[in-house]
Order: sequence, then C-alpha cells, then structure tokens
Amino acid sequence: MNSGNRNSGDWNSGDRNSGYMNSDQSPMRLFNKPSDAEWGQVEFPDFFYHDTGSLWVPVSEMSAEELASCQTHETTGGYVKVIGYKDGWRKAWNSATGDDKRKVLSLPNWDNSVFMEITGIDAEAELADNTRELTVADVEKLLGHKVKIVKDGK
Repeated sequence: MNSGNRNSGDWNSGDRNSGYMNSDQSPMRLFNKPSDAEWGQVEFPDFFYHDTGSLWVPVSEMSAEELASCQTHETTGGYVKVIGYKDGWRKAWNSATGDDKRKVLSLPNWDNSVFMEITGIDAEAELADNTRELTVADVEKLLGHKVKIVKDGK
C-alpha cells in the first residue's frame, strides 16, 4: 500500500518512489542515472507517446492472409494487430519528424546505448545519416503491411 502518488513498491508516503518505506520524492532517473531535472519539466519527443503493443490496420491495408484470418474486418473496418514492444518504438520513430527525433539528444543524461537497449533504435547513427537501405521485407515490416514496388508511378 502507498499513500503517495505514482509509486512502485510498497509502504511509500512520498511521491514517485520505487522501493519501500520512502517518505520523500525521489529524483527523476533518466537513462539509468539520477537527474537534476524536475518531474514534469522534461520535454519528451512526441513520438514517445505511442501505442507499444498494437496498431489499428484498416481494411484497405490488410493483406490477403489478414483478411482471411480476421473475419470481423467487414464489421469493424479493420483489426487491431499485436506488435512487439520494439516494433512499436520503430513504427513511432519512423513516423516522427526529424525535429522530433532530434529531441532525444537533448534529454537529460542522454545515453544512446540505453535508448537502443530499450527501443532497438540507434538514434545517433540514424540521425547522423538519414539514408537507410531497406529490403521490401524491411519496408513491409516497418509499415505493418504488404507493399508493391512500382516504377515512375505506373
């Protein structure tokens, strides 16, 4: 039981504690280190606020296999696809603007290796070189559906 707010652990009367029997507010930890940043004062990139475990796939983007296996698509107009945690981060990252992606580098205690461990994304490498070589399978995985390659809009 906790009387404080946003705690993990038990018997805390302070706020934002992880552990047991704390009466004060712990410093914010970012990238595995304590920070001088104030709670609620850090500006996180918009892409951090994404669904990590699922995404909505409209009928127009469903593959033949998905259409066959999810028969409720006619009623619902699509289905909820379960994706992995790091796949959710990848989809959010790929949808983010360049400016929003660069915000990660300004987070207190920025540590690319910790970010990569959590998200699977090497932000510093990807921001250093905006060009990525992808196979069709890579593109399909990132988009969550099949793609067809066409030449010159044909």
